[in-house]
Amino acid sequence: MIERPACLIGWIIRLFKGRDAEAAEFAALLREVLDQGVRPRAESSRRWKDLLTYLLIFVYNARGDAEIKSLEHNILSTAHALNVASEVTQMSMTFAESLMQQGEARGQHAGMLRMARRQLLGLMKQKFTTITPDDEDRINREGDCDTLELWTRRILTAQTPADIWSPNPID
Repeated sequence: MIERPACLIGWIIRLFKGRDAEAAEFAALLREVLDQGVRPRAESSRRWKDLLTYLLIFVYNARGDAEIKSLEHNILSTAHALNVASEVTQMSMTFAESLMQQGEARGQHAGMLRMARRQLLGLMKQKFTTITPDDEDRINREGDCDTLELWTRRILTAQTPADIWSPNPID
């Protein structure tokens, strides 16, 4: 059976199934999996390098910030024992850089949305004096910068707030 602990993939499946366990229980399970790497095995060091890199990525995604440093240390200690630490570290750094770039892109998008919403709300208040809670909610729920920009341009010709949302405006 693939899930039996004697099989490497079985240990990984056990770890994956335990991803929501309490911190101490998960750490103990990870330690059991890592202990398999320092025992004489038929698996190649390349396979363990890939596995340890996967485990780092898994830990970064499945566990809380308070646990990550300790779990990362355990994984890298095993990588050192298997003489694959530099490769595992390099592969995990590449992954971390990718996550940072994704985070920066999300942050930029979120910042652009906030600015577009603030600009639209400000212009609407200036032109129409008051904004209904429904209109304000509609603006704050909108997640597309192009739509917010379109609505902002429509303020120039809108006679009422309803003209801004019109599906067939004269742009």
